[in-house]
Amino acid sequence: MTTTTTRAGHGSRHATRRRPAASAELTAALAAKLTGRDRWLLSMLAEHRVLTTAHLTALAFPTLRRAERRLAELWAWRCADRFRPHTPVGGGSAPYHWVLDDAGAAVLAAAYGITPAELGYRRASALAVAHSQRLAHTLGANTLLAALAATGRLACWWGERRCAAAWGDLARPDAAGAWHPHHHPASAHGEVVGFAVEYDTGTEQLARVAAKLADYADLAAALGRPLPVLFWLPTLSRETALHHQLDPAILHTGRLPVATAAADHAAAAGGPTGPVWQPAHPGRARPQRLSLDQLTAGWATAGYTATPAGADPGLGWPPPDPRPPAHTGSRAGG
Repeated sequence: MTTTTTRAGHGSRHATRRRPAASAELTAALAAKLTGRDRWLLSMLAEHRVLTTAHLTALAFPTLRRAERRLAELWAWRCADRFRPHTPVGGGSAPYHWVLDDAGAAVLAAAYGITPAELGYRRASALAVAHSQRLAHTLGANTLLAALAATGRLACWWGERRCAAAWGDLARPDAAGAWHPHHHPASAHGEVVGFAVEYDTGTEQLARVAAKLADYADLAAALGRPLPVLFWLPTLSRETALHHQLDPAILHTGRLPVATAAADHAAAAGGPTGPVWQPAHPGRARPQRLSLDQLTAGWATAGYTATPAGADPGLGWPPPDPRPPAHTGSRAGG
């Protein structure tokens, strides 16, 4: 088997590692190496494009060390590749950022009976995210949804590409999900509430951000039911300014549930599941901030229970469950 030698390390350890070249032989050998959790992890990289070690640890591993060890093995087998973006002087090293690699794409494509290209994988574009001006935006949206997924109550998590394939002619969410409203009585029977996510980094003109509301109103009309929208903004001041720009005519119909939250406020108020969400209503009175449970339970009571899972974007492969399969505890599984 052809090998390539690469100097790379994990954490503070640096050593020369020999990685096999991507080949049919390697893909076949991986059948005996990859666990269900490994395959799930590769599906998450395919769906969400780039995830950090911290994301994957919170989602699927009991400790950072266990995550690092298994990810290093997946890297050595060319299932996943990694990079570290530049950080300012004095900022320390960035964590590893993980993307799908050739062998991982081949394994996933074979499982779904499609080609890596039909999976949407090309090595050059997979690694190009390291230099993309949208890296911070993609990571921000993934960090928000990963925090929800780590609770075990996010029933569905679509990436940006799947959202575009399903609804892109009308609206283009940065992500979409479905949440189990813990305090809603029907949640015990599996009821979930879907939502679209608009992740704002603060660089786009607020008028353009607010204009997206009309797109979601068009989407609601096309679907025959609304998909609630969550706007996540970097600061309280920007959140307040956005409320002044949201079209009251759209909000006044009550047919498009909208709520906003600000990252600086959420950091000290329990994160995205805490009482940080402010429903958007026409008029000057601001309603009390709600937790994600309270917000989605209210939406469920009002009948807003449409979920992304009900749509088929025709990608040829299903989205991974945000919750990893149960860990078997096998040695191969890290």
